[in-house]
Amino acid sequence: NPEIIETLMAAAHRAGASEIVVASEILPRKAARVVADGTLIELGDGAGSLHLKSSLLGVHQAQNLATAIAVLRAAGGPLVPSRDALERGARTTRLAGRFQRVDRWIFDVAHNPDGVATVVESLRAVRPERPLSAVICVLSDKDWRGMLDTVLPEVNQLVLTHAPSAPESRRWDLEEVASYAREHAGAGCAVVAEPDFGVALDRARDTSASVLVTGSFHTVGDAMQRLEIDPLAG
Repeated sequence: NPEIIETLMAAAHRAGASEIVVASEILPRKAARVVADGTLIELGDGAGSLHLKSSLLGVHQAQNLATAIAVLRAAGGPLVPSRDALERGARTTRLAGRFQRVDRWIFDVAHNPDGVATVVESLRAVRPERPLSAVICVLSDKDWRGMLDTVLPEVNQLVLTHAPSAPESRRWDLEEVASYAREHAGAGCAVVAEPDFGVALDRARDTSASVLVTGSFHTVGDAMQRLEIDPLAG
């Protein structure tokens, strides 16, 4: 967003930044395509291009990668990466809880509609085995309606629950959420409200070939702990 870039540049000037680099200008995204095991990315680089494969899924990873490269180059000296280092780094990067796949489970800490839209984009690209369930807990002060509207058309079952570590004061009203979800779900999506987090995970696992766990850091972290999954696995 040009207005945001201008605002940030102005703030950097006021703070006395000696150099201001806009990554999207010096390393513009030329192409990005999600595949089963990552994202194929082409970034403009002067008169040429950088062709990289990121282990992370999502076309937005092109901008993330461009930013990381720009930071290293701006730092200079021994931190400037070679082409081989860039390829290796992109290929081996791990980011816990961002469309992280471990067996039948998919974990993503998306906690707003834009984040869920990115998850949906990745689901469509990798096409996990069906039926697909989503176990979701969102904090009450987030736009949970927008999040549910985005995910409902993509799953066969929606399991609404409470994450144990979510603050009591920010827990959503499960009855209200379930009523909204059932009103907006299509014929191909069953909606279940299960306040017990462990039971919710078990139900999704036992009735589905693939399970998405999303809605907050609490939801994903609690699920990984309950399932004894290493956040850096996969």
